[in-house]
Parts: sequence; structure tokens; C-alpha cells
Amino acid sequence: LAYNKLAFTYIKMREFEKAIEVLKRYAHLSPADANPFDTMGELYLRMGRLNEAMAKYKEAVEVKPDYFF
Repeated sequence: LAYNKLAFTYIKMREFEKAIEVLKRYAHLSPADANPFDTMGELYLRMGRLNEAMAKYKEAVEVKPDYFF
């Protein structure tokens, strides 16, 4: 949860690459949690990086098939 809050703080500051790094760390530490993948997908979508967004959304569903966005 702290990683997600830190990532959203970076997003609000428009420090997108820093947010991605925090979310990657979060995903590494909590591989069974779909949330960091969903948040990365949302961020990549905002950045116009559609292929990366789609890949992260797919990872979120792979981690938790019943995940609701």
C-alpha cells in the first residue's frame, strides 16, 4: 500500500518514470497482487504507451483472473 501511495504521489508530480520504478518494485515484492500491474497499465495508458499498458493489464488478470478494474 505504501508503494502504491508513493507511486501516485509521483504521478501527481508528473514524475512518471519514478512512479513506474516504484510500481515495478511493488510488483516484485508482491507478485500475487494485481494492483501494481493495474496501476502501471493506467500510467502507461496516460503516457500513450499503449502496448505496454495492454501488457500490464494482462499481467494483472494473469495474477488475479477475477480482478476488476
